[in-house]
Amino acid sequence: MPECRRGGTDVNGDPLGQAQHLIGQVSKHVLGALDGGRRALGRQLDAFAGIVPKTTAHLAELTRLTNAAGRFASMAMNARNSDDDTAGRLSEQEMVKLESEFLKLPVEEQKAIVDYATLKFLENKKIKYKGRSTSLKKLTEQYFEEEKVWERGGNRDTMTEDEENFQYLDAMPANEIRKEAPKQQLRPEEEQALELECMAQGEYNQGFWGGRQYTFGLFARPQQVKEVLEKKWSQRLPHAVMNNPEYWNDILMNAHNMELTLMVVPSKRLSIPQYQRRYGELLRKGLEQEGPSKQDRRELNRLVTMFDPSILRGRLPWVSGSRILPDTQMIFSTLPKGELAIEVINPAPLKDQHPTFMGILKSPKLTYSVFDMFLGNSPIDAQARQEAGTAMLYLANGFKMEYDPLNPYHKVVGEPPRFDVEEVDRRAIQFSIDPRSKKGRMLLGDGSPRAS
Repeated sequence: MPECRRGGTDVNGDPLGQAQHLIGQVSKHVLGALDGGRRALGRQLDAFAGIVPKTTAHLAELTRLTNAAGRFASMAMNARNSDDDTAGRLSEQEMVKLESEFLKLPVEEQKAIVDYATLKFLENKKIKYKGRSTSLKKLTEQYFEEEKVWERGGNRDTMTEDEENFQYLDAMPANEIRKEAPKQQLRPEEEQALELECMAQGEYNQGFWGGRQYTFGLFARPQQVKEVLEKKWSQRLPHAVMNNPEYWNDILMNAHNMELTLMVVPSKRLSIPQYQRRYGELLRKGLEQEGPSKQDRRELNRLVTMFDPSILRGRLPWVSGSRILPDTQMIFSTLPKGELAIEVINPAPLKDQHPTFMGILKSPKLTYSVFDMFLGNSPIDAQARQEAGTAMLYLANGFKMEYDPLNPYHKVVGEPPRFDVEEVDRRAIQFSIDPRSKKGRMLLGDGSPRAS
């Protein structure tokens, strides 16, 4: 069987190389010789314009077309009256002979040859794409080159390049968006266009001069926060809402509906065994209050063993000995069914950062317990909890997180008070001297003095 290469149906070997030129000349005539050939051209467009041998089915189809090309080449060479092997234009007699030979073939062979001729015709067909003239073959090659770049996740503005084509991101789980792709630097305006907004930032400090251990941020989708909380909690007094345990429970129960995400960044080298014991015990207590099943307990054990130093040591760039390096980014993202996806990014310059996907914990109760440590009754940082609750209530009432200069309730720290606007009498003002006054006064249109 002749060799074929990726991206098209070009084949190696003689006489197929000569047949390339012949097929380009006679494809229109072959299609015209069949009843409905021109209509078949349109039907074949979708089937053959972008065919690439990615699967077994595509390879089988390509083999069939390659064999058809061989039969077509043999027929074309037999139809020539001259002994010259160079490819050239067929005469009318040669064309008639070729078509008659073609029509004698079985229907299946005719179809295979027509498919191949159609494909070659379509590959060279000139079209306009984004205002430029190109061929379907070049467009197909360009598409798969861009697809490689897309799969790498770099050099493309993945959020704002073409808004209509990226609507599916709204419904895509967080762990599937640019999975294992290298990170890219965002411009400030691109960063503002991202869909997850920071609800609050906080830190964990250890007493007796232990200092700051780590900082964290809580993120969510503003529109989904509004959809979840608006009906029940909007148009209510803020202090009454913030002191209502049911409000915080609604946030925790609907964490997956607003894609609540936690990012933890160590400020110093943290001992993995110490934090395994501490947070393993905290999560176990929180989980027991929710009435866990065997599956929930299994997932908690999975979470604890994910950060086992004996497994991580020497294998990952964000672990040194039995400690997590400072500036490591640990991301805990909720998924649509209440699962928790965990990803860790090593501390390094942006070009050298690589994510480690730790896994997905399939336990909504465990997800609740994780965020309960930050938004529950005994939060790690009470001020951060208050800020997150206030921000979510702010969104529930229809406000946006960005500063809006047109909103009179938005103030910038240190901004001077706004000027009051003085209403001027609508009557025409005339500047004239009042003869009754030695100093002179400004008179209004009706001659009465203006009130000072």
